[in-house]
Amino acid sequence: GVPAGAVCAVAEADAAIDGATHALTWEVAGRPAQASDLTWGGVELKNAVKTAPVEKGATVELAATNTYEDAGKAGFSVTKKVSGVDADALNGQKFSFDYTCTAADRGNVTGSFELAAGETFSSVEAGVELVRGASCVVSEREPGAVEGLRFDGVTFDRVSGEGEFASDKAGARVSFTLGDVTKPVVFTATNAYTPEEKPATPEAKTILATVNGGKEIKADDVTETVELVDTIQYSNLVAGTTYVADGTLVAADGSATPVHAHATFTPEGKEGERVNGTVEVTFQVPAKIVAGTTTLTAYEKIWEADKVDVPTEGDGKVTPKNPEDKPVASHEVPDDKDQTVTITPPTPEPADQTIELTKVVEGAEAGDREFAFTLACGEQSQDVALKAGAKTQLKAKAGAQCTLSEKDADIEGYTSQVSFAGKGLEVTSKDRTATFTVPATSEATGTVEIMASNVYTPEDKPAPEIGTVASNANASDADNGKVIEVGRDATIRDTIAWKNLPAGEYTIVPTLMRNVDGQAEKVEGAQAAPVALTVAEGETEGTVITKISVPADEITPNATFVVFEKVYAASDVTTQGVVEGATPVATHEDINDEGQTLTTTTPAPAPTTLQLEKVALNAAGEPITDREFRFTLACSAGEEKVERDLTVKAGAATEAIEVPAGAQCVLTEDADAATIDGTEPELTFSANDADVHVGVEGLKASFTMPTGDAVSVVLKATNTYPDTEVPPTPATPDTPATPDTPD
Repeated sequence: GVPAGAVCAVAEADAAIDGATHALTWEVAGRPAQASDLTWGGVELKNAVKTAPVEKGATVELAATNTYEDAGKAGFSVTKKVSGVDADALNGQKFSFDYTCTAADRGNVTGSFELAAGETFSSVEAGVELVRGASCVVSEREPGAVEGLRFDGVTFDRVSGEGEFASDKAGARVSFTLGDVTKPVVFTATNAYTPEEKPATPEAKTILATVNGGKEIKADDVTETVELVDTIQYSNLVAGTTYVADGTLVAADGSATPVHAHATFTPEGKEGERVNGTVEVTFQVPAKIVAGTTTLTAYEKIWEADKVDVPTEGDGKVTPKNPEDKPVASHEVPDDKDQTVTITPPTPEPADQTIELTKVVEGAEAGDREFAFTLACGEQSQDVALKAGAKTQLKAKAGAQCTLSEKDADIEGYTSQVSFAGKGLEVTSKDRTATFTVPATSEATGTVEIMASNVYTPEDKPAPEIGTVASNANASDADNGKVIEVGRDATIRDTIAWKNLPAGEYTIVPTLMRNVDGQAEKVEGAQAAPVALTVAEGETEGTVITKISVPADEITPNATFVVFEKVYAASDVTTQGVVEGATPVATHEDINDEGQTLTTTTPAPAPTTLQLEKVALNAAGEPITDREFRFTLACSAGEEKVERDLTVKAGAATEAIEVPAGAQCVLTEDADAATIDGTEPELTFSANDADVHVGVEGLKASFTMPTGDAVSVVLKATNTYPDTEVPPTPATPDTPATPDTPD
C-alpha cells in the first residue's frame, strides 16, 4: 500500500535486446505521460514518470509500453566454391582472403579469413563493425598448386544485396558498397580448375621366379648356384630407343646382395611412339646367398643405354655415367610378392653328441687285454680300444644311424656272448654289433652311454641262447598265422625257446619293431608286457609265450613287423621297465629272421567307376523328358577291356560302371534314338572331374579315365535340338469325387 497523499516516481530497469532498438512510452491514470530523467529520494532514475498525490483508497494505474525495432548491421557474406573439379580433389585446401572497408569519418576496417570449398564467411557473424555506404574490397590470395589441376582464376558473383558490385578476375578481387544495413551483400568466390593430362610416364613391374616358374627355393637343393628369371613388364617406353634393365637382388632384411644382372633391349614399334612390352633379366645366385636369407626380391631400374656403363665382366653391376642421372623407370617395392621368391632355409648341421662307451667283462679274466671296436655312422668311422672296466668317449652327429662292432672278443678256452645295452638311447644287438640312432640330447647327463658286455662261459659249458617264433594270435588257421589284417586291432603271440640259462629268476621283455628298408624302428603304439621265467636247477631248456597288443592305427598296408626279445635278470626289470644300463642275459634281435616276422594284408584297391547322366534340351533350353537314349561304351587299359550297351532316360543317369583306372574310353550315342522328328542333336559333354578332358566328334566322345583309388567320374551328355519344341505334358484328369456314404 502507498500512504495517502504520497507522490511516486516510477522507472523501468534495463530492457535492451541485442540487435534491436526500443522506445518507452508511459500512461498514468489512462493519460499519456512525459518521461524524464530525475533524482528521487537520492536515486537517479532514467525515463521516469511521477504520479499525482495518491488519494486515500484510490488505485493509481500506470502503463509502460516498449516498442522494439531491428537495429540492422551493415556487412557482407562470401561462400567459397570451385568449378571444373570435385571439391574432394583439393584435399581440404584452405583459400585465404583479405578485406578492406572504408567509410567517411570511420577510417579503414581490415581483416583476413580462410575458407575451404563450401564454407562461408560472414562479417556480421564475425563481429566486424561496418556501416551503410562503406566501400569494400575483398581479394583472394594465390591458392596453392594442386597436382594434376590448372588454376584458371577466381570470379565473384553477387547473390543478394544492394549497392555497387564489380568483380575483377585479373586482380582476383571484388569491389562493392554496403547499401542497406538490413541486407548484407552476399556473394560467391568461385575458383575455376582444369584437369591437366599427365604425360605418359614410363613404368615397370616385375615377376621374379625360378626358370620353371616356381616361387620357392629349397636351400638344401642348391649346391652351387640357382638361376632366377625376372620378367619386367614395362610401359610407355619409346620405340626404337635402346635401354638397359638393371637388376639387383635384395635379401629379407632389406640389404642389397652382391647379385646383379642386366639386359640391353630396344622396344619394338613405330619409332618415337610410346609402347609396352617385356624383357627378362637372369640372375645367377650362389648357394651361400640362398642359404643366408629367407626371401630374395628383385629391384629393377630401366636406364637409357647411353646414360650408363654396362659391365662386360665382374659383378654385373650397371653404373650411371653421371651420378645425377635418374632411371626412366624403376620398381623397388620390398613387400611385392610378384618380385619375390621365398627360400626354405637349409637343414641345420646336426650337433656332435658324446657317446660314452663302457667295456664290461664277466666270466673270465681279461687282464690288460684291450678290446677293439669300430663305430660307423654313415660314411664316417672311427676305431677305439679299451680294457675291461674302462670307459672312453666317442663323437657322432645327432640323428645319425650308427653301428658299433666289437672286432675280436674271443678268449681261449671260453665261449663268449657279446651284447650291448644303452642308456639314453635304444640299442639293437646282433652278432657282436650294436645298431642305434644317435639322440639329440640326453636328459640326465648331456651324454649317452653304451655298455658293451662280454659274458664268457668255459667251453665245456654251453652259452645261453633263445629263439622265437611270432604269429597272429587271432588267426583262424596256420596259413594266416604270419599275416595281420589291416584296419583291425591285433594280438601277436611270440613263442620263445630258451637253452642253457643258469638256474635263477629272469624277465623276458618283448619289443615290436617295424622293418623299414632293413632298419628296425620301434612301434611305439604296441603294448608288450614282460613275462617272468624261473629256471630250476638242472633245467636246460624250455619255452615261454609272450603277447603283444597292436592298435589298428599302427597296422598299415604292406608293413613288416618283427618281434625282438631280451632276457634279463629279474632284478634288472621293475614296474617302470628295464633298469637303464642293464645288460641282457640273452637276446634275439634279427631283423631278417622269418620266424620273428609278420606281414600285413594289402587291401584291394577300390574300383574306378563311370556314370552316364543324360540331358536333352530344346532350342529354348527347356528340358525334353520321357525319352530314352542309347549308347555304346568301350574302354581298354592294356589287356583289361570293358564293353557295355547303355540305355538312359533324359533327366536320369545310369548305374555306376566299373572301368579300369587310366583306361582309354569311347562313348558313342545311337543316331536313330537321338533323332527327334528328323532333327539330329548337337551333342556336348562335361565331367565332374577337371582332369577328364572329353573330345567330341559328332555323336562320339573320347576320354581317358583318371588313375587313382576309388575315383568316380560322372559324364553328362547333353543333346540340344535347335528346332524341336518340348512335347506337351499330358493333362492329368480330375479325380472324380467320392460319393457320400449313406447313413
